[in-house]
Amino acid sequence: MLNTLAWTLIHFLWQGTLLALLFALAQRLLATSSARARYAAAAAAMLAMPLCGLATFLYLTPSAVAPSSIPPASSVAAALAPTLHTARAFAASSRDYLPWLAYAWMAGVLLLSLRMLGQWTILQRYRRIAIRPVEQQWQRSVHMLAERLRLRRPIRLYESAIADVPAVVGWLRPVILIPVSALTQLTPGQVEALLAHELAHILRHDYLINLLQTSVETLFFYHPAVWWVGRCMRQEREHCCDDIAVQVCGDPVVYARALADLEQLRFQMPALAMAASGGSLLKRIERLILPQPARTAPAALWLTACGLFAVTLVVWAAPSLRVSASVLPFAAQAAQPAPKPTAQLAPKTSPSPRPSQANGETFLDNLERAGVKDLTVDQMVAFKIHGVTGDFIQSIRAEGFKPDSDQLVALRIHGVTPEFIHEIKGLGWSPSLDQLVAFKIHGVDSASIAAMKQLGYQLDPDNAVAMKIHGLTPEVARALNGLGYGKASFDELISMRIHGIDPEFAASWKQAGVKDLDIEKLIALRIHNATTAEVKAIEALGYRDLDADKVIELRIFGVTPDFIREAQKRGFKDLDLDRIIKLKQFGLLDRK
Repeated sequence: MLNTLAWTLIHFLWQGTLLALLFALAQRLLATSSARARYAAAAAAMLAMPLCGLATFLYLTPSAVAPSSIPPASSVAAALAPTLHTARAFAASSRDYLPWLAYAWMAGVLLLSLRMLGQWTILQRYRRIAIRPVEQQWQRSVHMLAERLRLRRPIRLYESAIADVPAVVGWLRPVILIPVSALTQLTPGQVEALLAHELAHILRHDYLINLLQTSVETLFFYHPAVWWVGRCMRQEREHCCDDIAVQVCGDPVVYARALADLEQLRFQMPALAMAASGGSLLKRIERLILPQPARTAPAALWLTACGLFAVTLVVWAAPSLRVSASVLPFAAQAAQPAPKPTAQLAPKTSPSPRPSQANGETFLDNLERAGVKDLTVDQMVAFKIHGVTGDFIQSIRAEGFKPDSDQLVALRIHGVTPEFIHEIKGLGWSPSLDQLVAFKIHGVDSASIAAMKQLGYQLDPDNAVAMKIHGLTPEVARALNGLGYGKASFDELISMRIHGIDPEFAASWKQAGVKDLDIEKLIALRIHNATTAEVKAIEALGYRDLDADKVIELRIFGVTPDFIREAQKRGFKDLDLDRIIKLKQFGLLDRK
């Protein structure tokens, strides 16, 4: 049995190579077809590999009829006599080494299986640890996208604090994990596009198929062709889901920008997860935005010649390798690509027209006219995706800035325009490019800054960003200043917003009648979770006219109305609040 297994592994060296050549030929022939057709070809090649191995193993079992017992025609026997003699001699000499080859293969499969089990265990931790349900608006978005895809399965969506890219985990009960950073740093349209990509994985049962594919790669780990076909299969799988996401969202540019921004958040997910960052993001973006170069006929002819040479080699070596004539047609037939689908999920979108093609100027010519040269391919692709043109660069330079390539992309991503720069400079500021981007990220606008100036607050750029981050609006500032606490400084307003003090909270404490209450003590009351309900309960126990310092002290030592009530039942004399605090401080009423 070990010898049979070893011979099966040896035979798969030429079988896997032949299947990979056939797949390469199919990939060339389907270069202009849909991603679904190329994915079907890759899946057929991947499926044919274990089938070839199984067929070879069954054929080589001792119960099979040995090729030497088949009486060949005299002319054929004479022609193959040297080959048969060589094969028998090689088999006799290698008989002692074949079991060790099988043992080495088993060890490799065991190690990769343990690795696969480890990745699965990590995925289970991802779906249980540091997650929480998303807000209802995102759950509704997932439900709406699922209806567009006619996906009826229940799908759960969670925020994850440890996943850095959106990913699908599970097949029967799929879970979509989306990082908190994606929800906060991407636009709603970009997040929906990425969710559509993950839903496409669920629709296509990619999680299960990926598990099966990983199992095949584990069994035939020693053959480079298996890993190459698997890599192509994963790449086309992402292309298929990209096409579905574009079909659902309707705008390839928005989706491409989402992928580009996702690259900045990218983190290596376990290989078994279906993550939106799978494959080469740069190539996926180029496929969505840039025109694809035509495939040349000589390459296809070259691959065809290689395939014919491989078939000739197999036919010559068949007697020595003891391969049945029925195995080769079966393997070749299994490796054929799936028929081209009649309907495509995602219609091909033509690239956006270049801005200056009317007068013969290309996108790169437009950049060079603005003095932009020596860009890398990645930088040019980023410029094309985000619309960084020579005219835009010149307009930014006219405002007195000297941006680099990363800053230009950031300006376009966040919508910083020359008009916005004029608007901000009209406030008397001279912001940097980073500050302008921060303004756009946090929604700083000239109207709110002007309203704060009318209230007497002279803000700088950092104050404007802090105001937006903590939700301080002119309306909130006006309401807080009108409650009788006096005019708060800007830092005090920010501190109140940091600790969650809104006009309702401040008004409730003003109505509670607590003495000596100012803004600083109001913040301390909020920090120590004091409530007006507790103040009223303490007053009902006979302790009236409380001041803010005493309420804060009671909260610091954990003195509650229930504790005061229990102390009163003990019958202590002259039991004022200071003595009650000492009872709590020294644990005199604690039960052992």
